[in-house]
Amino acid sequence: MSDIFSDKMQIYWGNILLVATLLIFGQLALAQNEPLKINGKEVKEYLMEKYKLRKDDVRSEIQQTPNGPSGKLHINSFERPFTPQNVVITDTSVQGRVRAIAQAFLKEDVALLGITNMDEIREIRIDTTKGREGDYTTVRYSRYIDNLELDGVYIRIDIGPDERIIGVNAEIMPAPPELYEAVKKKTLTEDEIRKIVEDDIKTNPAAKKTLKMAGGSKSLKLEKIAIPSTPYVVWKVKSVVWDYTIDAFTSEILEKHEGWIE
Repeated sequence: MSDIFSDKMQIYWGNILLVATLLIFGQLALAQNEPLKINGKEVKEYLMEKYKLRKDDVRSEIQQTPNGPSGKLHINSFERPFTPQNVVITDTSVQGRVRAIAQAFLKEDVALLGITNMDEIREIRIDTTKGREGDYTTVRYSRYIDNLELDGVYIRIDIGPDERIIGVNAEIMPAPPELYEAVKKKTLTEDEIRKIVEDDIKTNPAAKKTLKMAGGSKSLKLEKIAIPSTPYVVWKVKSVVWDYTIDAFTSEILEKHEGWIE
């Protein structure tokens, strides 16, 4: 009888232990899968913990908006360089390895940086500077929506001679659904924008003369870009007289200020 009782007690306590273990692991799993809260304090604490950084190494102004994270991020890890966990190197050249490290950082923290599609993040420049200990490399990225650069967005990743990240600077902007719709619409052409600017400059005789001396409308520098607010697509025009921001759909001159062409 006592043996039966003993066996039942062992089964009872075994079940209790099993349930407790499952509860503990369940709580851990939930904690690990809990999404990062996107605001300055939580971002700072997350980066400090993940990359073993000090309080003064991280400065974050990132805040969550209805359309994604927005704000600035600065990491100074020169004294505490780090390497992302999942670096995949296919190009063994120096620049290839550096690119792989920078891209691994972006991919690991896509939510933090507001990246919904890695194809939207494009490398725009890579620079190398020689130092005492070796080469320091800076990789710069921008964000493109349907081949239009999203104004005000940049990501800069600095990598030291030992191929570890020594700094990150970024400014991110949300991309609302209206932006994705706007970039697919027909816009004013380059020639139409040139005429709008030329006609505006002609209203000022001195400005007209200056533009003519610079080569007329052919001297204008135009770029069509995306912006995170209405009208979502604009033309930026630089001239020796004024710089313009023009609504790409309506031709309205949104901004105009003194400018020059370098």
